[in-house]
Parts: sequence; C-alpha cells; structure tokens
Amino acid sequence: LYDMMGNVWEWCRDGERSYEDKDAVDPLGSLDEGAERVVRGGSWGGFARRLRAAFRGASAPGNRNDLLGFRCARVQEPAVTEPRGGQGSARARRPDRGEVE
Repeated sequence: LYDMMGNVWEWCRDGERSYEDKDAVDPLGSLDEGAERVVRGGSWGGFARRLRAAFRGASAPGNRNDLLGFRCARVQEPAVTEPRGGQGSARARRPDRGEVE
C-alpha cells in the first residue's frame, strides 16, 4: 500500500461540525441522514495548499465524482501476554498469528 495523500478527498465518518474551544475525545458532527459528511486531504484537482490531512471540507453523502474516495484501513490488535508453561516468563501471542518470541 502507498500513501495516497492528495489523490482524492477522503470521506470521513463524521458529519460537518463547528470546532469548540475545549478538549474533546472523538467528537462527531451530525450523523443524520442527508447531513453533509467531512472530506479531508484535498485531491489532484485542487490547490496544493489543501493537500494535507488537516484540511477539511464537506460534501453531501450522495455526491459522487472522481475527486472523492475512501481509505481502507486495518486496525492492528495488541498482543496478548500469557504465562509460559510454568517457567515464570511470559510469551506474547497474537490471536491470529500464534506465538511470538
């Protein structure tokens, strides 16, 4: 996989919202049907100053064109530590990959 920043605007889950002057954890804008959704990062068809992850815009959910896309992402699960057969040490184990030394 390659970094595709600037290839197309990236659809985001949250709706458009105003930023408040306070800390927030995972704030979301409107998720109502038909509410505009956030797009970020700019595209090949825009100005260079908009080609950064912090640049955000909004678009109607039904809008389709060659400047909009999405990013496939996979979340890596943390390793689980289990005791090693009575030896007192631990061995990391990833559920989908077996034991890791």
